[in-house]
Amino acid sequence: MIITLRKDAPPTKANADRLHGELTSLIPGHVNNKEPWTFYDEIDAFLGPWGEKGYPLAYGKYYCKLFNGDPNLHANLVARQWVEQTTIKLQEALRDGIVYAFAHGKLPKMTEAEFRAFAFDTHPQVYQRAGLIKIIESAPYLLPVIIAIPGKEFIPFYSDNFMATIIQALDTAERMTGDVTAGIMPVHSGKLMMANEQSGMNRLLAIDRRNREYEATLSQVRAALASGRLDRIATLEQVAGKLRETAFEDAYWLGIAKSIMSEIQAREHAIAERYRAMSKGHPEVGLQIQKFDPTWARY
Repeated sequence: MIITLRKDAPPTKANADRLHGELTSLIPGHVNNKEPWTFYDEIDAFLGPWGEKGYPLAYGKYYCKLFNGDPNLHANLVARQWVEQTTIKLQEALRDGIVYAFAHGKLPKMTEAEFRAFAFDTHPQVYQRAGLIKIIESAPYLLPVIIAIPGKEFIPFYSDNFMATIIQALDTAERMTGDVTAGIMPVHSGKLMMANEQSGMNRLLAIDRRNREYEATLSQVRAALASGRLDRIATLEQVAGKLRETAFEDAYWLGIAKSIMSEIQAREHAIAERYRAMSKGHPEVGLQIQKFDPTWARY
């Protein structure tokens, strides 16, 4: 254990400074940090231990592992930097609160519920709005987890700004879906019929125009899939439905469409597995997932 002081040690300035230094050494970027969530393991042992139902492990470590280990967030530079900075700022806020309580002789009697209330109170100050939107854009399936922070017993967390951020992120996701599906032509598209009815050079030009439209549309779908912005099962089902309704007379474009359908199906099953992992032991997260993505359990 890195923290060598006891929480009931004399609250002298020297001991407070020592505790500050030992806690700081556990934060990412410092010598005693091994994983982004090392800090939470150590403060649980120091303050409690409170185990799997206490804030350090059930909330702090849970969310830290979830966000720092997410491949979509890691692949997006802005999102990854936001996660890294937020991880550090959350732990620094907890460090300062622990040291303050120690210096004022309050730490020995601090309960898990009191510490949890303090910890959640630091979250809104750390979650910068722009960064939070980038998280939801990069990994929409994490939205139920974000909404579940910190749970119904901490309603003050849901400030006007926070809920406005959630609404804005949802609007952005809906627009993204609309942009992607708008270019996918349905079976009875006038453009397809026009190409079929042309002859000679006009037919060749119509086919060329249709091929360019297919290329642009399918490339957009594939790029959107790769970005992670469509990673919500309800959204993926909508895109798949559009593809199923579209007639591809050319075997080449039909093959690409089938390949994209396979990618969509793989992502649907992968997201469902993430939902299962995220909600394990966290019924409040499971409830939000069901509201956000009602059909996920079929995958």
